[in-house]
Amino acid sequence: MSNSIEIERLQTLASSLKMEGDFAGALKVRQTLEGYYDENSVDTNQQVRNLNQIANLAIHLGELTEAQRSSRKSVALSVLLSEESKATCLMLLSCVLAESEEFKEATDYAERAVEIFESIFGAESDFVAYRKQDLNRMRQKSLGGYLD
Repeated sequence: MSNSIEIERLQTLASSLKMEGDFAGALKVRQTLEGYYDENSVDTNQQVRNLNQIANLAIHLGELTEAQRSSRKSVALSVLLSEESKATCLMLLSCVLAESEEFKEATDYAERAVEIFESIFGAESDFVAYRKQDLNRMRQKSLGGYLD
């Protein structure tokens, strides 16, 4: 079976498992996909989407260490992507860090994300206002609710 067919099969399986509520199964499949992506020339957007999906699944399972790992890798790869994609990755990592009560680092990443979002959507957009709320909560070291 060629790598592209196997990757497509795994993507479909991961999506199906998530839809069925099997987050642990979907996480394992997404992690397998990550290995395939690392070994093969796969579009960076696709790699980042998969890593962000790993983070989201890990969050659902309460596995913040795995969510941090995949979010950090996503941020590293996102330097090759659009500013909006980069900011999205930064904000996801900041929220995972805040949930882990690592507020200093979370705030640093959130500030960078908000700055980028402001340049894209404008300082007055509802989307930016919501992100600024998260940032302010991080500065105040408020617990919980970042990943809802």
